[in-house]
Amino acid sequence: MKWLTLTIDTSDMGLEIVSAALDALGISAVEHVESHQQAMDFLNRSALYWDFADESLIGADVPKVIAYLPDLPESRETIERAKAAIENLPALVPDLALGTLAMRTSLGDDVDWENNWKRYYKPLEIGQKLLILPDWEEAPPSARAVVRLDPGVAFGTGGHHTTRMCLELIEQVIRPGDRVLDLGCGSGILGLAALRLGAESATAVDIDPLAAKAAEENAGRNGLADRLRVLSGNLLEDEALRVGLSGPYDLVLANIVAEVILRMAPFARACCKSGAHFITSGIIGERRAELLAALEKAGFSVLETRESGDWVAALLRA
Repeated sequence: MKWLTLTIDTSDMGLEIVSAALDALGISAVEHVESHQQAMDFLNRSALYWDFADESLIGADVPKVIAYLPDLPESRETIERAKAAIENLPALVPDLALGTLAMRTSLGDDVDWENNWKRYYKPLEIGQKLLILPDWEEAPPSARAVVRLDPGVAFGTGGHHTTRMCLELIEQVIRPGDRVLDLGCGSGILGLAALRLGAESATAVDIDPLAAKAAEENAGRNGLADRLRVLSGNLLEDEALRVGLSGPYDLVLANIVAEVILRMAPFARACCKSGAHFITSGIIGERRAELLAALEKAGFSVLETRESGDWVAALLRA
């Protein structure tokens, strides 16, 4: 399979922020590169042709994020959205030095990348009850609720701060028989975890059709295809999609980015039963106060917040 490579120059501080912006679009096959030589090694390994002609354009000793997507029409559209999101980052976090954020794309014929990243993805125990298990790993003896995953190109392995905090909060509030809605589902990890912990049904939606496909496949891996409904589309623009979500729900989830949470807050509130919980993350610490105020204005009350690695997660009640 051929792969599209998106390379973004940033700063040490910007590595996680740029990665999170890509994560929100379903781009999780990401490497952090901290030196010129590492960048050249990555690019030379997979290069077929480049959008640039001189290696000096890479920049010496400039930290960068390199992301990989399969060469499909949907991926090229995702890269265009990624470019727009990265260009908007300085306005979202004006106090942080993010570097030039210069972006380049290339096409590579890297047959190994698709599976090489798996060696870094190992079973994760999260909270008191969950075990996130890569689908190619044998299940260890455990009394924990197992969620099998192959995230593919979708965000959601359980390792990121935002995902882990969401999973911990789900474990804290989930009740048998709950109906769950996951806005921006990525690999489907949050909805599947909720089902494993006792939810009756879950609906998951993602703007990226590749993420929706990954979520459907992961539901099958867990024997939960009949309890996880997956939809794809832009909730902010598609009224028919919003109507089709058929709430209200006992628990609504949104592990995305601050700007989308701001725009989606009234809809998330409308999806909630009275007294339902809303768990959200993907919030950079600097925007904590702004986001919490907007969520309260939308009709939520804040029950708890958590912080990890400069990220914030919040548990709210409708």
